[in-house]
Amino acid sequence: MAEALATPITAPIVVLVDGSANSRAAVRFAGEWAKETGAPLMLRGAMSVWHRSAILRGHVEQALRQEMDRYAAELSADGGVVVGGTRAIVRFGRRTGALAVAGHQPLAVVLGMEGSGGWESTTRASTADEVSATVECPVIVVPTRAPSPPSIRRPVVVSLDDSRSAEAAFAFAVFWARAHAVPVVALRGPGVTALPTPVPADVEVEDRQVETGLAEAVHAAAADAGLVVVARAPSSDPGSAFHFLEPLHLQPVHCPVAVVRPH
Repeated sequence: MAEALATPITAPIVVLVDGSANSRAAVRFAGEWAKETGAPLMLRGAMSVWHRSAILRGHVEQALRQEMDRYAAELSADGGVVVGGTRAIVRFGRRTGALAVAGHQPLAVVLGMEGSGGWESTTRASTADEVSATVECPVIVVPTRAPSPPSIRRPVVVSLDDSRSAEAAFAFAVFWARAHAVPVVALRGPGVTALPTPVPADVEVEDRQVETGLAEAVHAAAADAGLVVVARAPSSDPGSAFHFLEPLHLQPVHCPVAVVRPH
């Protein structure tokens, strides 16, 4: 609901496409978000190959471009979403997610939860981890099992721990709630005695204190959510950024998860 926002959104939603089935779920979610808010949308193909053949890289780039062209046509036909541009980046033995986002200041980066390398590569220094450590905007990972069409109009759940990223996570949850006219479910973990910022008058916030088992509480609340927002772990360990998602993987959530840095 673009009218729910005080000012129009001009920063683009950037979707990373890698040729996997998970990319379709990410594009579907981002398209619904763009349709609801009027935010611009960009598609970026990003894939690493493990062979130095220029011919192979050319074939992969062509396949990514064709995939993005199909997505752009579907978005235009389904909801009138105009894709602001596509670009494919294929490199030998290098992670390409950060390169695909470079030069932009996105509203958020959206990608499939597993990607072409499976869950383990996503949680352990994968494209999602790489992008989260590089960009200042939220990174949203979308599970293949996400509802179709996406449940944009459902509550946004935000996990609040004692890290310095919690304020940014809450701010993004409030932004999301305003954009889609949905309530916020704020789960305060052990030691968090209050919300990080005052509650805006135009946003409904359900404030819950969680004494133990914050991850389990988030998973339970996610069953009725359209988005879960968590804070990125402030650590230099490249495998730690998505540590919070590991318990969610053991009992998979069916809605997108936004990981927010302390900005």
